[in-house]
Amino acid sequence: MKKFKAEAEKLRREQVDLLKQIKDLQDQNVDLTAANVTLHKDLTDTKTENAALGTENKRLNTTVDMGSRLRAYEVVSEGIKVSGSGKEKSTTKAKRSNKIRTCFTLLENSIAQRGNRTLYMIVKDPSGQSISYR
Repeated sequence: MKKFKAEAEKLRREQVDLLKQIKDLQDQNVDLTAANVTLHKDLTDTKTENAALGTENKRLNTTVDMGSRLRAYEVVSEGIKVSGSGKEKSTTKAKRSNKIRTCFTLLENSIAQRGNRTLYMIVKDPSGQSISYR
């Protein structure tokens, strides 16, 4: 009988320990659930903010691209006749011209990055049609 009483006492102690463990685990579960909810809300807020910043970044990049375009003024073009020896001479007759020399000044642009650029010129006839080399 003593043996059964000792066994019963041992089982009661184990039961008390297990009930304490259950209570601790339930408390931890409540804390972790609250932390999970908070983290989920923070993640949602961060995603929303990230999307807004991405949209703002695209808008600003478009503004910078538009602002960094180079603009020219004082554009002067003249016909050039190239002689057989390679000398170039300015001419006012279109049929004598072999080349076109164009000079211009670029407006200052603090947004555009410094460096060499390739510029393209479109030559148009009086009716507004582009003239192409054939």
